[in-house]
Amino acid sequence: MLDWTGLPPKPMARILRFQHALALIRCPSRVSLAEIAQAAGYADQSHMTAEFRDIAGLTPSGTRPPPPLRQSPIPTRRCLAPGASFGLASCKEKT
Repeated sequence: MLDWTGLPPKPMARILRFQHALALIRCPSRVSLAEIAQAAGYADQSHMTAEFRDIAGLTPSGTRPPPPLRQSPIPTRRCLAPGASFGLASCKEKT
């Protein structure tokens, strides 16, 4: 492996395991970090967290994209005229 990558096997395996865990973390399925650590081959979640801090400078949860925004079930209101008073008479349900 050293001939192909310039890295010894242990550091190369570490990078590949990190990349695999990162890909799983970024999946939209929102699997727990403990399950991701196990699937990627780490001994436990704390081992994965330590390796993420060492390689990326972030925790695994810091690399996870935010959950999608959900639309509020509360209807929004919009003003009928710019500068109008914001009383109930000046607003109507948004359609």
